[in-house]
Amino acid sequence: MDLRRRAWVFALVGVLGCKGESTAPTPYVDQREPCTQRDPLRRAFFGDLHVHTRNSFDAWVFDVRTTPEDAYRFAKGEALTLFEGSEAARSVQLDRPLDFAAVTDHAEYLGEVSLCVTPGSEVYDSNTCQGYRAANDDTVVRFGLALTEDPPSRFSDVCGANGRRCLDTALGVWGRIQEAAEAAYDRSAACTFTSFVGYEWTAVTAASNLHRNVIFRTSKVPPSPASYFEFPKLDQFHRVLRSACQDSLPGCEVMAIPHNANWSNGNMFFVETVEGDEAAARARAERRAELEPLLEVFQHKGDGECSNGLSGITGAPDEQCDFEKLRRDFTDCGDGTGFGGVGGVGACRAWTSCAGCS
Repeated sequence: MDLRRRAWVFALVGVLGCKGESTAPTPYVDQREPCTQRDPLRRAFFGDLHVHTRNSFDAWVFDVRTTPEDAYRFAKGEALTLFEGSEAARSVQLDRPLDFAAVTDHAEYLGEVSLCVTPGSEVYDSNTCQGYRAANDDTVVRFGLALTEDPPSRFSDVCGANGRRCLDTALGVWGRIQEAAEAAYDRSAACTFTSFVGYEWTAVTAASNLHRNVIFRTSKVPPSPASYFEFPKLDQFHRVLRSACQDSLPGCEVMAIPHNANWSNGNMFFVETVEGDEAAARARAERRAELEPLLEVFQHKGDGECSNGLSGITGAPDEQCDFEKLRRDFTDCGDGTGFGGVGGVGACRAWTSCAGCS
């Protein structure tokens, strides 16, 4: 069984196993040869489901110029030259190839980045694009702050008044991301590498990290990724994942993986209720449980699995909870929530628009 099948089986077992229930995976629609190596006792596989390339606004600004094709070659064990042509050029290579990977570039700004870095594009010389190509911290702040607005809005000098130019351009980038995943996927009986089509939903509500990495089980994926600009509420995002994938596209299956809850100011897992409508609240909770069976607990931004010192925690401190924390000082809002986590701060009060923040 290859990893596209295993991932969904294991995720479902992890969610339902504690209830004593069982579930069978839905029929797999992608065509491929059966893997020659099969182990009924299962094996541990290692991979990366959170990878950015030059298509992501923050990665490009920090001099990442690798493509999705480069990312998959690196994951499969090939050497990769970073900062080629500069004094900082260096070769990097994994000690051992990964078994699986997904490029998860930010759905937000896919079109903007492409338009701004492609010479000859109709908005290449716009103020926003010139500022973007300057590639400094101010660029990250400006693009990041645009995502904290309520509602978030695109840059009109790049995307036009209705955002259509950026949305249309993003479709081409999304298509190339899919092509790179397909080219990297080993469909032979050797099953040496599994790639997944994916992207990141970059929610920054109240300047708190609510990001999700979206991973598709098969090559059947929606025609466009769900962006935080168009779907800024978590339940909107969950609804469009369902409607654009399982509900309307045969063979499409999707999951969303939250990451860096340690930057969310308590908002990542805050229980959303629908006052006076128990049925709606239950449906919302069931959608979330179905679509989010996994959680990313560690990456280069630190371990988000647990923290000592939080209020309401019973028992003695766990020394393992001090492992590689993103932040060791934090604002504890008790049973409430705060804001500002992506900026390394936090406060326990209502969030107001950050227009003009610096």
